[in-house]
Amino acid sequence: FERERPLETQLPQVKVGSEEDITVEAATSTLRRALKFYSTIQAEDGFWPGDYAGPLFLIPGLVIGLSVMGNLDQVLSEEHQREIRRYLYNHQGYNGSQLWDASFAVQAICATKLVSEYGSMLKKTNEFIKISQVEEDSSSNLSSRYRDISKGGWPFSTRDHGWPVTDSTAEGFKAALVLSKMPFDIVGEAIAPQKLYDAVNLTLSLQVVNPAETFGDIIIDYS
Repeated sequence: FERERPLETQLPQVKVGSEEDITVEAATSTLRRALKFYSTIQAEDGFWPGDYAGPLFLIPGLVIGLSVMGNLDQVLSEEHQREIRRYLYNHQGYNGSQLWDASFAVQAICATKLVSEYGSMLKKTNEFIKISQVEEDSSSNLSSRYRDISKGGWPFSTRDHGWPVTDSTAEGFKAALVLSKMPFDIVGEAIAPQKLYDAVNLTLSLQVVNPAETFGDIIIDYS
Protein backbone atom coordinates (compact mmCIF):
# COMPACT_ATOMS: atom_id res chain seq x y z
CA PHE A 1 0.00 0.00 0.00
CA GLU A 2 2.88 2.35 0.71
CA ARG A 3 4.05 2.00 -2.90
CA GLU A 4 0.57 2.79 -4.18
CA ARG A 5 0.19 5.84 -1.91
CA PRO A 6 3.64 7.31 -1.35
CA LEU A 7 4.02 10.25 0.98
CA GLU A 8 3.73 13.53 -0.89
CA THR A 9 5.67 15.41 1.76
CA GLN A 10 7.77 13.81 4.45
CA LEU A 11 7.86 15.64 7.74
CA PRO A 12 11.39 16.13 9.10
CA GLN A 13 12.56 13.70 11.73
CA VAL A 14 12.84 15.15 15.21
CA LYS A 15 15.96 14.20 17.13
CA VAL A 16 16.25 14.74 20.86
CA GLY A 17 19.55 14.50 22.66
CA SER A 18 19.95 12.27 25.70
CA GLU A 19 20.20 15.29 27.97
CA GLU A 20 17.41 17.29 26.31
CA ASP A 21 13.83 17.58 27.48
CA ILE A 22 11.12 16.34 25.12
CA THR A 23 8.94 19.30 24.24
CA VAL A 24 5.27 19.24 23.28
CA GLU A 25 6.23 20.52 19.83
CA ALA A 26 8.74 17.71 19.29
CA ALA A 27 6.29 15.03 20.43
CA THR A 28 3.46 16.43 18.29
CA SER A 29 5.67 16.64 15.21
CA THR A 30 6.76 13.02 15.70
CA LEU A 31 3.15 11.89 16.08
CA ARG A 32 2.18 13.67 12.88
CA ARG A 33 5.07 12.00 11.06
CA ALA A 34 4.00 8.58 12.36
CA LEU A 35 0.32 9.04 11.54
CA LYS A 36 1.12 10.32 8.06
CA PHE A 37 3.12 7.18 7.36
CA TYR A 38 0.46 4.98 8.98
CA SER A 39 -2.17 6.42 6.65
CA THR A 40 -0.21 5.19 3.61
CA ILE A 41 -0.27 1.53 4.69
CA GLN A 42 -3.97 1.34 5.54
CA ALA A 43 -6.09 -0.87 3.29
CA GLU A 44 -9.13 0.64 1.60
CA ASP A 45 -11.27 -1.69 3.74
CA GLY A 46 -10.12 0.19 6.84
CA PHE A 47 -7.67 -2.22 8.46
CA TRP A 48 -3.88 -2.56 8.39
CA PRO A 49 -2.72 -5.81 6.75
CA GLY A 50 -0.30 -7.92 8.76
CA ASP A 51 1.73 -11.08 8.25
CA TYR A 52 0.34 -13.02 11.22
CA ALA A 53 -1.83 -15.84 9.92
CA GLY A 54 -4.22 -15.83 12.88
CA PRO A 55 -6.79 -18.65 12.67
CA LEU A 56 -5.42 -19.65 9.27
CA PHE A 57 -2.66 -21.80 10.78
CA LEU A 58 -5.20 -24.04 12.55
CA ILE A 59 -7.06 -25.23 9.47
CA PRO A 60 -4.19 -26.99 7.61
CA GLY A 61 -3.43 -29.01 10.75
CA LEU A 62 -7.04 -30.14 10.97
CA VAL A 63 -7.17 -31.15 7.31
CA ILE A 64 -3.80 -32.93 7.42
CA GLY A 65 -4.68 -34.78 10.63
CA LEU A 66 -7.99 -36.02 9.28
CA SER A 67 -6.36 -37.03 6.01
CA VAL A 68 -3.62 -39.02 7.74
CA MET A 69 -6.24 -40.86 9.81
CA GLY A 70 -8.35 -41.50 6.71
CA ASN A 71 -11.35 -39.71 8.21
CA LEU A 72 -11.47 -36.60 6.06
CA ASP A 73 -14.67 -37.46 4.18
CA GLN A 74 -16.35 -38.91 7.27
CA VAL A 75 -15.80 -35.81 9.43
CA LEU A 76 -16.03 -33.04 6.85
CA SER A 77 -18.95 -32.97 4.45
CA GLU A 78 -18.49 -31.90 0.84
CA GLU A 79 -19.92 -28.47 1.75
CA HIS A 80 -17.46 -28.08 4.62
CA GLN A 81 -14.54 -29.02 2.40
CA ARG A 82 -15.65 -26.55 -0.25
CA GLU A 83 -15.90 -23.77 2.35
CA ILE A 84 -12.44 -24.60 3.74
CA ARG A 85 -10.94 -24.43 0.24
CA ARG A 86 -12.64 -21.07 -0.34
CA TYR A 87 -11.39 -19.74 2.98
CA LEU A 88 -7.80 -20.85 2.39
CA TYR A 89 -7.79 -19.49 -1.15
CA ASN A 90 -9.19 -16.09 -0.21
CA HIS A 91 -7.12 -15.57 2.92
CA GLN A 92 -3.74 -17.14 2.28
CA GLY A 93 -1.24 -14.86 3.97
CA TYR A 94 -3.84 -12.10 4.16
CA ASN A 95 -6.31 -12.95 6.93
CA GLY A 96 -4.08 -11.90 9.84
CA SER A 97 -4.95 -9.89 12.92
CA GLN A 98 -6.98 -7.13 11.26
CA LEU A 99 -9.62 -6.47 13.93
CA TRP A 100 -7.12 -6.75 16.75
CA ASP A 101 -4.70 -4.30 15.12
CA ALA A 102 -7.40 -1.88 13.99
CA SER A 103 -8.92 -1.67 17.48
CA PHE A 104 -5.62 -0.64 19.04
CA ALA A 105 -4.91 1.73 16.15
CA VAL A 106 -8.18 3.57 16.79
CA GLN A 107 -7.43 3.97 20.47
CA ALA A 108 -3.89 5.16 19.76
CA ILE A 109 -4.92 7.67 17.08
CA CYS A 110 -7.64 9.10 19.30
CA ALA A 111 -5.16 9.49 22.15
CA THR A 112 -2.98 11.79 20.03
CA LYS A 113 -5.63 14.52 19.91
CA LEU A 114 -4.88 14.92 16.19
CA VAL A 115 -8.13 13.30 15.11
CA SER A 116 -9.32 16.24 13.04
CA GLU A 117 -6.20 15.95 10.86
CA TYR A 118 -6.45 12.20 10.28
CA GLY A 119 -10.19 11.60 10.38
CA SER A 120 -10.16 9.78 7.02
CA MET A 121 -8.27 6.90 8.62
CA LEU A 122 -10.76 6.65 11.44
CA LYS A 123 -13.76 6.80 9.12
CA LYS A 124 -12.56 3.75 7.19
CA THR A 125 -11.64 1.91 10.37
CA ASN A 126 -15.02 2.70 11.90
CA GLU A 127 -16.75 0.94 9.03
CA PHE A 128 -14.37 -2.01 9.24
CA ILE A 129 -14.98 -2.47 12.97
CA LYS A 130 -18.75 -2.33 12.50
CA ILE A 131 -18.87 -4.91 9.71
CA SER A 132 -16.43 -7.21 11.52
CA GLN A 133 -18.75 -7.82 14.46
CA VAL A 134 -20.39 -11.25 14.52
CA GLU A 135 -24.11 -10.65 14.01
CA GLU A 136 -25.61 -14.07 14.70
CA ASP A 137 -24.95 -17.25 16.62
CA SER A 138 -23.39 -20.19 14.83
CA SER A 139 -26.49 -22.34 15.28
CA SER A 140 -30.12 -22.05 16.25
CA ASN A 141 -29.60 -24.94 18.68
CA LEU A 142 -26.34 -24.18 20.48
CA SER A 143 -26.69 -26.76 23.26
CA SER A 144 -26.92 -29.66 20.82
CA ARG A 145 -23.62 -28.58 19.28
CA TYR A 146 -21.94 -27.74 22.60
CA ARG A 147 -21.41 -24.17 21.53
CA ASP A 148 -21.62 -20.84 23.34
CA ILE A 149 -23.24 -17.78 21.84
CA SER A 150 -21.17 -15.80 19.33
CA LYS A 151 -23.55 -12.95 18.43
CA GLY A 152 -22.09 -9.60 19.42
CA GLY A 153 -18.47 -10.70 19.58
CA TRP A 154 -15.50 -9.63 17.52
CA PRO A 155 -13.04 -12.13 16.05
CA PHE A 156 -9.28 -11.77 15.94
CA SER A 157 -9.29 -11.03 12.22
CA THR A 158 -12.52 -10.62 10.23
CA ARG A 159 -16.15 -11.71 10.50
CA ASP A 160 -15.40 -14.38 7.91
CA HIS A 161 -13.29 -15.97 10.63
CA GLY A 162 -16.47 -16.15 12.69
CA TRP A 163 -15.05 -17.15 16.08
CA PRO A 164 -15.49 -14.43 18.70
CA VAL A 165 -12.56 -13.91 21.05
CA THR A 166 -13.02 -12.32 24.46
CA ASP A 167 -10.07 -9.93 24.31
CA SER A 168 -10.78 -9.06 20.68
CA THR A 169 -14.37 -8.35 21.66
CA ALA A 170 -13.21 -6.15 24.52
CA GLU A 171 -10.86 -4.13 22.31
CA GLY A 172 -13.38 -3.95 19.46
CA PHE A 173 -15.99 -2.73 21.92
CA LYS A 174 -13.68 -0.04 23.30
CA ALA A 175 -12.76 1.16 19.82
CA ALA A 176 -16.40 1.21 18.68
CA LEU A 177 -17.41 3.07 21.83
CA VAL A 178 -14.68 5.68 21.39
CA LEU A 179 -15.68 6.21 17.75
CA SER A 180 -19.38 6.46 18.65
CA LYS A 181 -18.63 9.54 20.74
CA MET A 182 -16.88 11.36 17.91
CA PRO A 183 -18.45 13.76 15.36
CA PHE A 184 -20.26 12.22 12.41
CA ASP A 185 -18.40 14.40 9.89
CA ILE A 186 -15.08 12.94 11.06
CA VAL A 187 -15.75 9.23 11.60
CA GLY A 188 -19.14 8.63 9.99
CA GLU A 189 -22.15 6.86 11.48
CA ALA A 190 -21.72 5.43 14.97
CA ILE A 191 -22.31 1.79 15.76
CA ALA A 192 -25.89 1.00 16.76
CA PRO A 193 -26.42 0.85 20.56
CA GLN A 194 -27.90 -2.65 20.26
CA LYS A 195 -24.60 -3.87 18.80
CA LEU A 196 -22.82 -2.63 21.91
CA TYR A 197 -25.38 -4.37 24.12
CA ASP A 198 -24.77 -7.60 22.19
CA ALA A 199 -21.03 -7.28 22.80
CA VAL A 200 -21.53 -6.78 26.54
CA ASN A 201 -23.93 -9.73 26.66
CA LEU A 202 -21.38 -12.01 24.98
CA THR A 203 -18.57 -10.87 27.28
CA LEU A 204 -20.63 -11.45 30.42
CA SER A 205 -21.71 -14.88 29.18
CA LEU A 206 -18.06 -15.95 28.97
CA GLN A 207 -17.07 -14.87 32.48
CA VAL A 208 -17.06 -18.48 33.70
CA VAL A 209 -15.58 -20.08 30.59
CA ASN A 210 -13.03 -17.89 28.82
CA PRO A 211 -11.61 -19.47 25.62
CA ALA A 212 -8.76 -16.95 25.57
CA GLU A 213 -7.36 -18.52 28.76
CA THR A 214 -6.07 -21.29 26.50
CA PHE A 215 -3.21 -18.95 25.59
CA GLY A 216 -2.38 -17.89 29.14
CA ASP A 217 1.38 -17.80 29.93
CA ILE A 218 2.30 -19.38 26.57
CA ILE A 219 5.21 -17.01 25.94
CA ILE A 220 6.83 -17.39 29.36
CA ASP A 221 10.16 -19.21 29.46
CA TYR A 222 10.10 -21.46 32.53
CA SER A 223 13.59 -22.88 32.00
